[in-house]
Amino acid sequence: MAGTPIAILGGFSLTNAVVAAKESGGLWRDLAVAFFGGAVAFLLSALLFISIATRYTSSPGERLEWVPEAKMDAEKVENIRIFQRQDAWLLSKYFRSITLATTVGISGTLLGMAALLISYRRSWAVILTACLLLICAVLTISANFQWPKFLFPRPNDWKPDSPLSVLSAAEWDLIRK
Repeated sequence: MAGTPIAILGGFSLTNAVVAAKESGGLWRDLAVAFFGGAVAFLLSALLFISIATRYTSSPGERLEWVPEAKMDAEKVENIRIFQRQDAWLLSKYFRSITLATTVGISGTLLGMAALLISYRRSWAVILTACLLLICAVLTISANFQWPKFLFPRPNDWKPDSPLSVLSAAEWDLIRK
């Protein structure tokens, strides 16, 4: 399921790269082909990373189901924990690769669309659309760095608006009733 949008975007980029490469054009057309081609390569890499990462998504319960005797043997439980830590480490590595490849692929697609639009015609509407696509590409890249913070907050940036109030004993009694 997670790879479906990436596959669709990759197909879109590949189709646009082929169509743009068939027509003669100037610098903007060549840039569009390059951006679309790069997007396809990175999106296919993201799909590969997703397929590999799914190998390491076993839950602790599934691990215990595979080795039921581990519930009684401390050494086998420790082995399962080691495998779980290895899986978590591998997943984090693959998720970083997936994020990077997807970000570059999406940005390449957006920049390819902007270059392709400019190669056809230069009017205020085309330039405005190309600028909006460029802004989307920049936001896509900046999302990886969670910048700006007001657009991409993280859990460790959270601060409560007001301190949590402490309930008195009478209030606890009222809640329990």
